[in-house]
Amino acid sequence: MDIGQYVGLFLLKNEYCYLPGIGSLQVIKRTAHFNKETLNTEAPGYEIVFVKGGGSVDDIFANFIANNERISIAQAANHLKDYTAACKALLLEGNDVIVYGIGKFISKNKGEDIYFETDAGLRIQGKQIPFFK
Repeated sequence: MDIGQYVGLFLLKNEYCYLPGIGSLQVIKRTAHFNKETLNTEAPGYEIVFVKGGGSVDDIFANFIANNERISIAQAANHLKDYTAACKALLLEGNDVIVYGIGKFISKNKGEDIYFETDAGLRIQGKQIPFFK
C-alpha cells in the first residue's frame, strides 16, 4: 500500500497533514505583499508550510486512508507508522522523499535538518463559497 499518494490529497482537503515522527504540513493563506526587489505587488495566495515535530496525534488521516483502502483504522495507522519510519530512514540516508503533486522533503546534515520544498507547478485555490439557488 502506498501511503504517499494520500498525503497530498488529505493535505489539500483538510489544509493540514500530520506525519508522526516527521512533522506536519499545513496550508496557510499568504497575504498580498510588496516585493522590493522586483517593485511589484504580489497577490495573496496559499502556500504549504512544514512544521518539524508539530501537530497533534489523531486518527483523522488514518481514517481517511482506511476509507479509501477499505481497511480498518488500526491497519491504516500501522501502514502510516511504517510509511513515516521508511521516510525517516530515507531522510537519514540523505535521500529526498517525494510527496506526489505537492513537493518533497529534503534532508540536510544526515536527517537532522528536514525541509519541505513545494512543487513549483502547484497552485492552491481557496475553498469555494457554496452557491444556492
